[in-house]
Amino acid sequence: EHGRLLEAKNIFTQVREAIPDVPGVWLNLGHVCALQFQYENALKMYNMCLKKFHHGNDVTVQLLLARTFFDSGRFLDGKNTLQKAIRIAPRNLLLWYNLGLSQEQFGIKTLQSEKRTVEEVKIAVAELEQALGVFSFLSKKR
Repeated sequence: EHGRLLEAKNIFTQVREAIPDVPGVWLNLGHVCALQFQYENALKMYNMCLKKFHHGNDVTVQLLLARTFFDSGRFLDGKNTLQKAIRIAPRNLLLWYNLGLSQEQFGIKTLQSEKRTVEEVKIAVAELEQALGVFSFLSKKR
């Protein structure tokens, strides 16, 4: 519930301090921070969980990281995170779909920007072309 996020955050913080070796607490703190638009704090919680409990190799946590990067407008960071996850689980089509979305949104946002360089336009077009390739790949997997 959005109305009790502060209370949830306080409870999860207390639990984390009492029992720091429970990954779910870190994830839930990340969720609460993301819902409060505190993206940097959410990223810290997800990264800590990923490193502390999963040795950097959990696709679910990487997907949460990518979603938080996406929500905060950091599309290339999300793309990089998804590419790492795809190396772990190359058959996971959800990862591929989110990769395409991140590339597409980066391209769109860059091209909509009034202050963009020729180089930025070239990169945006390349990302859009790669996104098209991802979506084409996915359409053949149906």
